[in-house]
Amino acid sequence: IDSTGLASPLALPVKARPYDAGVRAGVASLTAVADTANKVVTVSWRYDPAADYDYWFVVYRRVGDGSLARYRSAGKNTSFEDRQAGWRQESRYEYAVQVFHRDGGVSPLSEPVVVIYPRRL
Repeated sequence: IDSTGLASPLALPVKARPYDAGVRAGVASLTAVADTANKVVTVSWRYDPAADYDYWFVVYRRVGDGSLARYRSAGKNTSFEDRQAGWRQESRYEYAVQVFHRDGGVSPLSEPVVVIYPRRL
């Protein structure tokens, strides 16, 4: 019934739910710095979740000419120390980060960052 008193015929009920594509925000300001003295690469990033979601980070790594593959979980930490870098003969390491949410949502993989680690002679 509208404000003038006109009434429409009854309609059939409709069920609906909000659409969620499952895509979540990704990380920003991804950096990787090699510390050759301590044989470690520190990867860090910034993440500002839109809500209080339950989420965790996964770090991906490519060594040399290999493929970018899932490497380690970083939990909710916004940095990760790769102590395995520098022990191999390869000198090029590439890192990317993805955010996973408990509700099934996933962020796109971040743009990768590259570290050139000095080769040992």
